[in-house]
Amino acid sequence: ASLKRVSHSIRFGAKVERIEYTCDDEGSEEKDSKNQTMSNEKETTRFIPHKQKVQGSREKGVRVQFTTAGESSHIDADAVIVTIPLGPLKKGDISFCPILPSWKLGAMDRLGFGNLNKVVLAFPYVFWDENEDIFGRIVPLDDTETSLPIRKDDIGNGNTLNEEKAHDRKLLLRSLHRGEFYLFWALNRCQKCPIVIVLMAGEAANNVECAPEEEVITKLMKVMSKIATEDKKPIPWPIQAAITRWRADSFSGGSYSYIKVGGTGEDYDLMAEPVGNSVFFAGEGTSREHPATTGGAFLSGLREASKIACRYGRLAANNVECAPEEEVITKLMKVMSKIATEDKKPIPWPIQAAITRWRADSFSGGSYSYIKVGGTGEDYDLMAEPVGNSVFFAGEGTSREHPATTGGAFLSGLREASKIACRYGRLAQKN
Repeated sequence: ASLKRVSHSIRFGAKVERIEYTCDDEGSEEKDSKNQTMSNEKETTRFIPHKQKVQGSREKGVRVQFTTAGESSHIDADAVIVTIPLGPLKKGDISFCPILPSWKLGAMDRLGFGNLNKVVLAFPYVFWDENEDIFGRIVPLDDTETSLPIRKDDIGNGNTLNEEKAHDRKLLLRSLHRGEFYLFWALNRCQKCPIVIVLMAGEAANNVECAPEEEVITKLMKVMSKIATEDKKPIPWPIQAAITRWRADSFSGGSYSYIKVGGTGEDYDLMAEPVGNSVFFAGEGTSREHPATTGGAFLSGLREASKIACRYGRLAANNVECAPEEEVITKLMKVMSKIATEDKKPIPWPIQAAITRWRADSFSGGSYSYIKVGGTGEDYDLMAEPVGNSVFFAGEGTSREHPATTGGAFLSGLREASKIACRYGRLAQKN
């Protein structure tokens, strides 16, 4: 039922062309002193926010403009998460209004976007060593029987080495064929299916995109017949096959990010920074810990969803404190009537209701602590330290293990009571 409700917002096959966003904290660039001591003495910048309206920005939220089947349309929202691969971002396939700040564009420039393709083969049964998950080969220098022919028009068009730059033809061939059918992943143990994934890297990843599928499969099967069986028995032909061609895909233009010469891991952090508090970025190209992986892309999505939930959750929590109780309950009951029953029967009205308004409470001014950007868990420990052996601190804001919880507040009280009992108990004994 939930998927049906959101299905109208999904635009398969749509091409995003422009993102307009609110930007009142575009930021300034400040030399990062930590990086001035680097051996190459290159200067890097970091984002320092300040409140200043940027010319050309929207008054509120974001607008995403896209085309579907030649027709233009747009979606207005409070915020957007940009999960577009680094390739199209670097090429400027999507325009931003206002343009992205220089610290963001600089990070894009210092990161590269490479190409790695896969050939996936499904067989009727396992004919390789069932205990091997990964196996590979050293690609022969000039084996025409198993090597894909080099497309002349492909050399120098995406490949980093061409005939004019190569002083040795063997060096050229080694470069173009080195990553061809070089690594095999067997999925029979983890997926219980006779499937093999074959990797194509480097120049070979570009070359395979120009080759017909039948030719690729034929060459690959000759390779597998040489390395997968010791008795040299005939091996079965795959019942299904698929070849990725990421460089030719207009929505990706490649398959993974990497740090170029002159870049650092900090550029991944800059790619992960939001712009204008309304444009958020996710994807493997924003993951410093797990770049170039599906896991990194997935975790980055959770990271950005958390940022948005924190930002707009706080706004919603603040907004409800200004609303009359009757209005809040009425709106809430409309929400519950949509999600709580599948048969759409009327739901009962609450017999009692209460609304917390912690921010307006002069004794609290809010409801929970959290670690701000630049803070660490150690700050909770510092909050728990007594001052002058006579002033002790308790509460959830002093609990590193259980912050923002009633349990943390309760345990912190026991902790401080124990400190006082130990201190003044010893004094009483001495007295």
